[in-house]
Amino acid sequence: MRLSKILVQRSLLFGLLLLSVAGAVAAVNNFDKPVLHPAIPLLDEDGKHVKDSNKPYSTRMSCGNGEGGGCHDIDKIAHSYHFEMGRDEANDTFGSQRGVVPVVSPGYFGGYNCMLDNNPLWLSKKSNAFAGEFLDYGAPGLVKTCGGCHNGGGYAEKDRTGKRYDQTADSAIAEWDGDYFEWQGGDTPSRWDWQQSGVMEPDCLLCHADLSQLKNNSAASADRIVECNGNDCGLTGTDTWSELRANQLLKNGHFREANSAIFQFLNIAPDSENGSFLLRSVSGTASGATPQLTWDSGAFDANGKMQMPMLRFPDNDNCMLCHSTSHWRRGFYGYGAVSAVEYAADGTLIDDYRDDIHKSKTWTEGTESRDIENCNACHSKQYYKAGYLNVDLDADHNFRVGNSDQDVRRDLNYQPGPYSCEYCHGGERFGGAENAALPSGQPTILDAHRELWRANGDMVGYPANSLDRTTLVHLEEIACQTCHIPEVKHDGAALNIRFRYREAEDGSLRMTPYQATPRYYWWDKANQRMVSRRERLQVDGSDAAPASYDEVKQLKAGLDALLSQKGYKNPDTQLVWTESNDYLLSHNTKPSVATMPCDDCHTRDSRGKVSSAVKPDGVLGSKNVRVVAGMSDKTAYPRLVEEGVVKLDMPYYSLSDGNIVENVDGILDATNVEPFMSALRATSHSIVEGEFKPLAASTVKTTLELDGDTAAVSALQAMSETEVFFFNNRIVDREMRNLGIVVTYNEASRNIVPNYKLEVGSDNLLDFSRRINRKKTKTLKNYLLKQGKLKGTVTSSVFEFAIRDQNQQRVQSLGGYKMLIKLPYAGRATDPGEVGFLAIDADDAKVLAKKKPFAAVDAQIVSVTPGTTSDYGYVTALVGELPARGVLYDIKSKKKR
Repeated sequence: MRLSKILVQRSLLFGLLLLSVAGAVAAVNNFDKPVLHPAIPLLDEDGKHVKDSNKPYSTRMSCGNGEGGGCHDIDKIAHSYHFEMGRDEANDTFGSQRGVVPVVSPGYFGGYNCMLDNNPLWLSKKSNAFAGEFLDYGAPGLVKTCGGCHNGGGYAEKDRTGKRYDQTADSAIAEWDGDYFEWQGGDTPSRWDWQQSGVMEPDCLLCHADLSQLKNNSAASADRIVECNGNDCGLTGTDTWSELRANQLLKNGHFREANSAIFQFLNIAPDSENGSFLLRSVSGTASGATPQLTWDSGAFDANGKMQMPMLRFPDNDNCMLCHSTSHWRRGFYGYGAVSAVEYAADGTLIDDYRDDIHKSKTWTEGTESRDIENCNACHSKQYYKAGYLNVDLDADHNFRVGNSDQDVRRDLNYQPGPYSCEYCHGGERFGGAENAALPSGQPTILDAHRELWRANGDMVGYPANSLDRTTLVHLEEIACQTCHIPEVKHDGAALNIRFRYREAEDGSLRMTPYQATPRYYWWDKANQRMVSRRERLQVDGSDAAPASYDEVKQLKAGLDALLSQKGYKNPDTQLVWTESNDYLLSHNTKPSVATMPCDDCHTRDSRGKVSSAVKPDGVLGSKNVRVVAGMSDKTAYPRLVEEGVVKLDMPYYSLSDGNIVENVDGILDATNVEPFMSALRATSHSIVEGEFKPLAASTVKTTLELDGDTAAVSALQAMSETEVFFFNNRIVDREMRNLGIVVTYNEASRNIVPNYKLEVGSDNLLDFSRRINRKKTKTLKNYLLKQGKLKGTVTSSVFEFAIRDQNQQRVQSLGGYKMLIKLPYAGRATDPGEVGFLAIDADDAKVLAKKKPFAAVDAQIVSVTPGTTSDYGYVTALVGELPARGVLYDIKSKKKR
C-alpha cells in the first residue's frame, strides 16, 4: 500500500499535532472563553415563568423553537448519540442478531459496555411475556442508575418507539413493558409513574455552562445530604451540584427537577460583586416526596429574563464530568493543567503519566488557529469556524468519531473522523493537511522517522536503499499510538497495555494499543436468556467470582433451579468469559525522546543491527501473556471448560497452567482476521443501520470508490454536484462495508430525509425455504431463479431493507425521492442490461411464502462491476422504493438459433 494512501486517514480519537516545537508557548484561545447568552426567560413545562410557578425549568420551553419560544431545534440537537446512547437503535432482537442475546442496543441504553464489572446489570427488553423475563431494570431504573453521567434527552425522555414517556396513554402500555415498568419493591416489577417523576429533558448546561462559576455558597449548601457542621467540607461547587443532581434527585426518581439543580450553584453574574444565583433552594428530595423549588425573582431582570455566560463548545472540565471514567479505562486525564508537559532545569523531560505533548500547542485549520486545551480540537466539527460568524443554532451535535471501541452509531464512523496523527503530520505530499506539523524539520513523516532512527543507531547494518522501505513497513503496519503511548497509568499504577489490529479509515489494519476489559456473565444457553444480576444475588448473594470448581457448579445448580421455578424449560446456565470493550489508547502522547524503543520488540546482534523479526518475549510476542482469570485449584477451569460449564468467548483466550490466559501474538493473529473492538464484533456482522447524513458529493464518490465508474458518477452528479444525503457504515463485515445509498439533498428533502432511519442486512439464499404446505418446506437452491419469463443465476445475498420513521414504523420510500444504491455483487456480468434486481416475498426472515415468491423491482441498473476471487464487485441502481427483501441476479441470455 502506498504511503500517500495510508497517511490521508483521519483515524483515531487522537490529537492534532504540533505547529511549534515542544515547549513553545501557545497564544490565548479566545474562542474558548464564555460569551454572554442573549437574555431569555426560564419557563416550566406548562410555559409559565418559573419564578411564578416555582417549578423546574424546561429546556424545551425555554430554549426550543418548537414547543417553547426559544431559538434552537431541540429535537435535532438531542438526536445526537451523546443524548440517545443507543435508544434510537434499540430493538429486542438487537443482541440475538449479534451473538450477545440480552443486549437491546449498541449504547449505554441496553448495551454491554457500561463501566460495571462482572455480574452486569441488564436492561429489560421492551416486550416481556411475563414478569420472569424482566431483568435488572427498565428504562426508569437506568435513568436512576446512570443519569448522573447523562445529559438528558434520549432514553431519559423518550421510549424505544420515540414517544415521550410522560405523554404516553396508559392504554398504550403493555404489561411488563421495559420502558414503563420497574422494580419498586416486591417480587414483580410494577408500573412506573412517569407523570410523577417527569422526564429529564436535554440538559444544555452540562456541556455549555462555565463550570468554573459553580460555587459552594452557604445558601446552596444548606440542604445537602453531607453534613459539614457549618463548613463546606472542602467540597467544590461541582461536588455539591453533582450531589444534588445525581444522588438526591435522579437516584430518588425526580427526573423533571434534575436539570434545574445547576442554577443553585451557578453564578450567572461573575462580574458582579456578590454574583447571582437563580435558584435559592431545593428541598423534599427523598424518594416518594415532591421536591420543592424556590427560585430567586430578584435574579431575573424587570422583564423576567436572565443572561448568563455560556461556552460555545464544551470545556475540558465539562467533558471530564463523564469521561473521568477514562482515568481507569484508558489512563487519560483530559487536557486540563495536569496534562501539561514539563521540563527540568537541564531541559530533560519530566515523566508524568498524565501528560500529553499536544497540550497547549496550536493547530491551524484554514485561517483559524486554536490552542489544544480540550477535546474540541480533534472532535468538534465547527471548532475552527471563524469567531466572528454567527452561532449555528441547530448545529449537528454528533462529534467526530473514528473506528471506536464503542458501538453506538457505527454509521458515523469516519463520517467525518476526528483529526488523526496521519492527517496532521502527513503533509500534502502524502494526502495530509496543508500546514502539516513536522517539528523535526524534515519534509515528510517518513523522512522524520528514518532520520531519527538513523541518528539513534537503529538503522545500523541496513543498506541505504532499504531504509525507506524499512521505515514504510512500520508506518503501514503499526499505528502511531503503539510507539508514542508506551505507558498509561491510573493513579500511578500501570495499566496492562495490549495490542490488536484495528481497521483504519482506508480499510487497512494496524497494530494498535488498547486496555482490555475481561468480564464474565452467566446465561442460560438452552433458553437463550441472560441471567440478571438480581437473579445471581438471589442464589448466592454475591457479586464475587466463584473461587473453586465446586462453587461454580453449586452456583450453576442454583441458577438452573431458579430459572426452572420461573417456568423455563431445562435451563442450562453457563459462565462466559469475554471482553465487553477493548478501550483504545489515543491520548497521553509522548514526544520522540520518550517513545517505545526498538529493543522492546526486536533483538540486536553483536554489531547493533536490529533484527527484522519480532522477539517472542517482546511486547508484541507470544510470551507477553496476561492472566484473564484463575483459581487456586489449577484443575478447576480446565474441567469446567471441558464440561461446557465455562465458555471462553474470545478467540485468543486459552488455558495455560490452569488459568484462562491470552497473549499478544494470539490477539494479533485473531484480529488480523477479524478486527473487532467490542463483544458485539461489528466487523463480523452483515448488518448496517443508521441515518442519512449530508455529505459532499465528492466525498461520497471517494467513500464508495466510484472513481472510474462513469455511469455511477453521472448518476451521483445528477442528484447534486455539491451535497447529497448519504447512508453507509464501513465498520461491518467485508461484504457490506461498501454498501451505500444516496438521496438528493435540497430544500425539500432536508426536511424529510433526516426523519428516517435505514437498516440493511444480508442472508444467504440457502437460509430461505419455500413453504409447500403447512407441514413441509422445500429449500431453495442458490443457483436458478424462475419468475415468469425471467431466468438467471443468483449473484448476491438476500438483502433485507427496513426504512423506519421516528416512531419506528416501516415505510417503503423516502417521500418519493429516488435513491442511488450500491449493492455488493458476486456475479460476472459487465453490462447493466445483464443484471436484474428481484423482490422476495417472505413472511419471516427464513420462509418464502408463495409458490412463486419473486417479482422484479422497479429499478434502473446504472452500472455493474464484477467480483473477483478475493473480493465482491458491485451494482449501482436507481430505485424509488426498496423491497423488504431483494436479491441481484444475472439474467440468462437467450440461446441463439
